[in-house]
Amino acid sequence: MYSVMESIRRFAGRLTIAFSAAILLVLPDVASAAWATNNITISTLGTQTFNNGNADQNHAGTAIGNWTSTMTATVWSGGALDYFSGYTWAMASQSAIAGVTYTDSSSGQSYPVYPTGVPNIGVVVGIADAGVSTLKPFTAAWTQVWTGSAWGSVGFGTRARLVATGPLRAGTYTIPAQIVASLKATSDAAGTSLTGSVATLSISGATVTVTAQSCVVTAGKNQVVTLPTVSVGNFHGVGSSPSAANSFNMQLSCPAGIALYATMTDATTPGNTGNYLTLSPATTSATGVGVQIYANGSTSPVSFGPDSSYPGNTNQWYVGGSASSPSTAYNIPFTVRYVQTAATMTAGSVEALATITFSYQ
Repeated sequence: MYSVMESIRRFAGRLTIAFSAAILLVLPDVASAAWATNNITISTLGTQTFNNGNADQNHAGTAIGNWTSTMTATVWSGGALDYFSGYTWAMASQSAIAGVTYTDSSSGQSYPVYPTGVPNIGVVVGIADAGVSTLKPFTAAWTQVWTGSAWGSVGFGTRARLVATGPLRAGTYTIPAQIVASLKATSDAAGTSLTGSVATLSISGATVTVTAQSCVVTAGKNQVVTLPTVSVGNFHGVGSSPSAANSFNMQLSCPAGIALYATMTDATTPGNTGNYLTLSPATTSATGVGVQIYANGSTSPVSFGPDSSYPGNTNQWYVGGSASSPSTAYNIPFTVRYVQTAATMTAGSVEALATITFSYQ
């Protein structure tokens, strides 16, 4: 705006005309300016490979492949004279995976790891202003990325990396495309006065090929073990077992460097963590009796756990081997016995089912 003030004065018979001008520059209001909003996608995750070593080693927090190249993108754009002065923000679309972080070796920066929808594979994302080379993480709450001013456009630099969050067995894993964060720009430090609309940051789909070594069951994979017939009178109270028993063996061949663990699971009652199998529906009449399994020469019966190879699984037990072991052939002996489980017993046929899951650590 221009304003002109004119004053006329007379000095010693002369007419003097004086002009003064004032210029007032009016800047557009960032909150009301017509800023267009663009969503952005990190599209270069592509195909990655990962060597998990032994199949059930836990490499949580270990990178899968490399960072994507830093991608610079405009998120909010206005006219050439649209002026932005304020703050930019990012917020993760879901909560980080508890107990897992990724530390970037070049910067020392620690990143929260977010789920991808694929078990034991997560993603980390770095973000900064489009003109800043040092990227940083964000959280599941609005995190300030940048503050400053700009003409015409506002954007970000972003990059992503896949991260192992648990053991990965050999195979090919497909990571779906997904939104990983919301983005906003505001004219206030409280983050409430928006410039343009809230935008999204996504990652494209990716494929991860995992290699890992494991053992091979060479004998005894599926077995039916028949126990001898016994009389109710052979039992002498809860927890007692008659001498009648039967045995079976399982054999495995393992490559060098594997510590072998196992978990037995009650197939009838998978949540059972006790030390005797519950009777299956095929059992007729018999009550007050269960079946116990003794493994690898132990004098204590096996306690059962979930059907999982995850290291540290409930009631997982050590079979043998270590990181320094040579290639090893295992022959694991098992003994099966009846056990009295209630004060009152009823005669009848007995059937129980168990599975065994090996863990290669």
